[in-house]
Formats: sequence, structure tokens, C-alpha cells
Amino acid sequence: MKKVIALLCVLLTAFSLGPYIVAAAPFNETGVVFAAEEKSVVKGGTVEYKISLTSNDGISLGGIAFRLNFNKAAFFIDSVTVGGHFSSAAVDIQNLYGYVSFVWEAQSTFILSTDVLFTVTLKTFSDAYCQTYYPEISGLELFDDNAEDIPAWTGNIGGIKVTEPVTLNGFVIETYPSKDTYIKDSQIDTTGLSLMLFYSDGSMPVITSGFTVEYDFSTTGVKRVYVSYGGFNNLIWFTVTVTNSVPPTDITSSVYSVSGGYIGKIAAGTRVESLISKINEKDYVKVYKNGVPAQNTDTVKTGMTVTLMVNGLAVKTVTVVVTGDISGTGDISVIDMLLLKSYLSGDSAFSGAMIKASDINGDKTVTTADFLQMQAYLLKKEPII
Repeated sequence: MKKVIALLCVLLTAFSLGPYIVAAAPFNETGVVFAAEEKSVVKGGTVEYKISLTSNDGISLGGIAFRLNFNKAAFFIDSVTVGGHFSSAAVDIQNLYGYVSFVWEAQSTFILSTDVLFTVTLKTFSDAYCQTYYPEISGLELFDDNAEDIPAWTGNIGGIKVTEPVTLNGFVIETYPSKDTYIKDSQIDTTGLSLMLFYSDGSMPVITSGFTVEYDFSTTGVKRVYVSYGGFNNLIWFTVTVTNSVPPTDITSSVYSVSGGYIGKIAAGTRVESLISKINEKDYVKVYKNGVPAQNTDTVKTGMTVTLMVNGLAVKTVTVVVTGDISGTGDISVIDMLLLKSYLSGDSAFSGAMIKASDINGDKTVTTADFLQMQAYLLKKEPII
């Protein structure tokens, strides 16, 4: 090893490759492989290259020296790491002159074809120009364990493209969460939430994860949910409604029949206030007459609508059917009986709520039996509901 150290001292002062001495161990010069490839790095980032042997089984190395030519205004040698088969190494990096030399103490007698000799890491300066640089190894010199010179090897490192760091300029909400109503003290569900990001290179990817949200559902009301991502904190938000109970999604009743888009089995003369009181979701429903909210004292008429409202939005609407009120006046009169007679004789065509109102006995068909029951009702001989 004294010979190796002495020889490396000469290299560090003059870097003279000198005459080559053929090594005692067989050496295949083409078996020194430099993993040259095109790389890209952001200013201030690092790139690494590995030098290895592929067809030189049986070589025993004691030292190495090489010159790495590179643009010193763009890069510097950050580190050199020797392969794991060496027990120790004294490394000397000379960035000013662009060369590296070191002495190894071999852990094993031979270096196998799969071994990585060393890894060089280049680091870019933060003020480097954005362009492609071409670092090059101009002389790679290996020494065997007898300090004999193995022929020098020269290889191109490949191009390294230096680019500006891509920075996040901000983001917006692309799509909002599917769920917008919560129970007090519950946890938020961000399913459906996506963000569009704006980067300095003009890219605008959409993400559905990786962001954070902040919220307080400890009280009821309309609450803001703040979204943070990439250092942009609590600048973007959306709102949800927090209630003491889960808002309904359907209209139900234990008194009336609700199915197929209709609410029926309503007696003639029923007031709006009474209708609402018998709907399970009475706190969420509104009754409309021709699109205009009905008054509580109004008489319920066939053709009116009942709408389930949640957070100001119509969730579901059903049409009112007052049994026997074919004419839509809210009561049952001779006019309704005449309309039913005309329908049964084929002189009139009914559809929708009128058909439903004509089914007096509730057997889901309109027949003479319904006409006779309506007639009995008008003669005050038989109730309808």
C-alpha cells in the first residue's frame, strides 16, 4: 500500500498518468463500465453516477484516481462513495482542479463483475444557468494491489440538463365534496373534493389527495372548511351545514300514502298546516300551489306539491292527491262526479294526479265502483276517507 499512496501523491500534484504498467491480474479494458445517461436536475439538486466492472473477475484493486471535467460554475463534486466491498478508503476531492483520488483497503482478494467501484455525486449551484452540461471523465486510472498501473479509461458522462425549480403558485377547488351536511361533532368526509394546482412551469394538475382540511363542527350552522396544500394554508375554503341530526332524504308519513311521486289518501277539506303536521319530515317540507308557497290556512288541493328542502335545496318533490278531488278545487262536488262519469264513459281522458284522485276505493283502478262511492258520499250516505 505504500507504493499506492506514493503513486497517488504524484497524481495529486501533477496528475500525470504516466506510462502504463500491465497489471499482473488479467484486465479487460472494455469491462470498466460507466453508467453514462442523460439526466435532468433542478438547480441546487444533485445527480449521481456509478462506475463498475462487468467482465473483470479476479482483479484485486488497491487504489484509483480520475479527472472529472465539468463546468465549475454549474457543478461541484459533492461526494464520492466507494463500493461496499472495501473496508476503508481515504478520499481526496479536489474541486478546484476537477479530480478525485483515493486509496482503498480491499476487504476481499478479488473484485467481482457485479461490484460498483464508486459513486460520484455532483451538486448544482442554485445560480447555475438552465442549459445542458456535459461533464466527462478524461482519465480513469486503476491500481492493483501491487501498485501496478491498469490502463487508463476515458468515458463521457452524458448530458445533464439543469432546469429551474418548479414552484407552486396556488390552487383552486376543482370539485366540491359530495357531502355538504353533517351532524354536530362529526368528522368531515372529503370524498369528491379535488384541487387544481397552478405551477410555475404552466402545468395545472388536479389532485384528490395530499391536502389537509381544518374545520370546527362543535356547533351547528353554516361552517367553513379550510383547505391547505403546498404551503398555501387556510386561503381557500368551502362551506357545509352542521345540524343536530341527519337531514332527511325522502318524504314519509304514517298517515298518508307516499309512493311513485305522489302523496295520497288525503281527505277533502284538509288544511296545509294539517297536511304538514302528519308528514314525518315536517320541519323540512314546504307545500306549493302552482310554484308559489301555500299558506298554512289554505285548503289542500289535488295537483299541489310537497317539496323536501335541505339547506335551501329541493331534495324531493311529490304531487298531492286529494281523494275524490278530480277537479283540483280541494273539495268533492257534483263537478267531480260528472268528470268521473265522463272518464268512465270514454268521453274524457285523465292522467297523473287526476287518475289517482279518481280511485275512490283505493284498489288502484278506476271503475264504476268508484263512481258509486263518490255518489254515496255526495248524498251523505257514505264517507270516502
